Amino acid sequence: MLRLRTFFIYTAAVFLMYLLLGLSFYLASFLVMKQNPEIERDLEELTRIYHLDPVELRTEPAVRERVELLAPILSRIDWRLVALLASLTTFSMAGFFCGRFSGDPRWVGVLPLLAVVTGHNPAIIPTLMENQGVPDVQLPFGVQVALLTIQLLSAYFGAELGARMLGRSRSPANGKSA
Repeated sequence: MLRLRTFFIYTAAVFLMYLLLGLSFYLASFLVMKQNPEIERDLEELTRIYHLDPVELRTEPAVRERVELLAPILSRIDWRLVALLASLTTFSMAGFFCGRFSGDPRWVGVLPLLAVVTGHNPAIIPTLMENQGVPDVQLPFGVQVALLTIQLLSAYFGAELGARMLGRSRSPANGKSA
């Protein structure tokens, strides 16, 4: 029964990871763009001139046109910092979730690897953006490996912290049995 519970918790953690990846990648991009007033000004000007609206992105030509418009701005963002911030927040929280609710942090390393396989890992998203036509955003291989290592470590440490908190909440001092 314990293994089935762990399986369901890790399945929920995968969905949580995807949600957190989207949110943290967006927030990290936003924060990095806010740090550079020139990029922010250029983006506001593009938005004003072309009336950029996310609802209009329903067709492939609209997406391609948007990528062409935003490519000069996107190529000036520090994607290493964006990937690092997104990695630290996402995988430490997903790892904490796994450790806290399953108490078994042994399988937490699968989360960053699953994100790589599905193409949703912050270390490879800039490469996918370059394949879509955004120049000069691909991260070097060494940086990608370093980010994957950071993701594995942050997921593991988050899971260990969550498992320790679960152990404390189940301790006899709290009136619960182990």
